[in-house]
Amino acid sequence: MKKELYIPLVLIGLSVAFIVVSFLLWLSRGNDSLLKKKLRIGALILTLSGVATGCWYSEEVTCYVPSVSCVFVVEDAVAQGTIELDMAVTNKLSGKIYQPEGEDFWYVITDQDDQEIQTGTVEALDGVFDEGMEEFELVVSSDVATGEYVLDFYTPELNRPAASFVLHIFND
Repeated sequence: MKKELYIPLVLIGLSVAFIVVSFLLWLSRGNDSLLKKKLRIGALILTLSGVATGCWYSEEVTCYVPSVSCVFVVEDAVAQGTIELDMAVTNKLSGKIYQPEGEDFWYVITDQDDQEIQTGTVEALDGVFDEGMEEFELVVSSDVATGEYVLDFYTPELNRPAASFVLHIFND
């Protein structure tokens, strides 16, 4: 028999014993020795349950979406989550990454039909992500037409965007 099955089988046995002792305690109307046995069995069940849940999984299992470890801030944002870029003035977006973990950050610009327009890596202006806050700069291709796009930033630890902005590109 596999050793992973020992603890669940012992827990089942202890649960049955707990139920039997609880019933006997009810019949005896509060016998002190049965009460002590019930408390000991309950404590043993709690201890083994805690040990069982902590030792079986090599991967981290969670019931929630992990939070983003780093924060992307684009300096050209005019409102929460909205960036306006006048291509007649500049084709560069400046920003900062707070608490960057790792070196691999990238961005994707998509149109309203989820078609990728431009992708690239986000690189620190000083060349290395080694501080609590790093500045970066993105160059938007001059081939990108005016219109509304979505700018998503990605990190290696998430399979979803770490930050997302609406990007309005115009040429005045």
